[in-house]
Amino acid sequence: MLVGSAPSELKLGTTTVTGVRRGAGLIYDSDVAAFQKASGATQVGPILALVDYLKAQNLWSASRFYPMKSAQNAGSGSTVYGLGGLTANNMTLGNSPTWGSDGVTFASASSQHGTISDFLSDGTISFWLRAAITETNLGVLLAQFDGPGNDRSVQIFTSSSQTLNVSRSLNGIVSETYEDGSTPSQDTTISAEWLDGGGRTLWKQKDPQSLSLVGGSVQTSRRNSTAPISVMGHPAGANPTSGTVALAGVIETALTTTQRETITDLINAL
Repeated sequence: MLVGSAPSELKLGTTTVTGVRRGAGLIYDSDVAAFQKASGATQVGPILALVDYLKAQNLWSASRFYPMKSAQNAGSGSTVYGLGGLTANNMTLGNSPTWGSDGVTFASASSQHGTISDFLSDGTISFWLRAAITETNLGVLLAQFDGPGNDRSVQIFTSSSQTLNVSRSLNGIVSETYEDGSTPSQDTTISAEWLDGGGRTLWKQKDPQSLSLVGGSVQTSRRNSTAPISVMGHPAGANPTSGTVALAGVIETALTTTQRETITDLINAL
């Protein structure tokens, strides 16, 4: 699909599917159509652009994304529907966060969070979160990190001093923690990559951040945890985080710089 093409609608029986006009033809994707039917989303043109790029780059089977603006998903209830060939697992919202046009808004005072049943292995992975964070205390942003169960793998979190942190553990107990300067309070796409057998990088938008080791010891691999993936807090409600999330997702393979920057642009266009 040509990035920037205008979305159009196609009637399939009683179902209206949003596609993209290219020349005289209408391009539509069966996975996006299935997502739209399941979720009831009314705006999937920008989602189609992201899906089209992932498929063109052979990243679809390694990806799972959860768009969270009300028009781009269910818009109500406790299920956030996902797209991507890595799993069929959807996200479940806990303690009733609020759907809105900018995304799902979570309140830490109510221990609101999202969880997804485990579908990850132990290879190279990147986490993606487009969000505006308003939390002023320690809070989890996106994680597979069960501390009490010694089943830690990786996580992105904000500290009480408003620094942005990434952690990784191989044995589920000992973990590295790296931090950068600050947690963004404005709508920002954050991504973090942990290379299997190598290091870790954190980006705000397309800018790599300068990371410092502030806790634990350097890890070069991650645990194949069985813990749920959690958004804006741990699964049991610990370390809840206030803010509004427009998208959460994972890609379980290494990316080129061009791929990462293009995916960031497509997420920002949602």
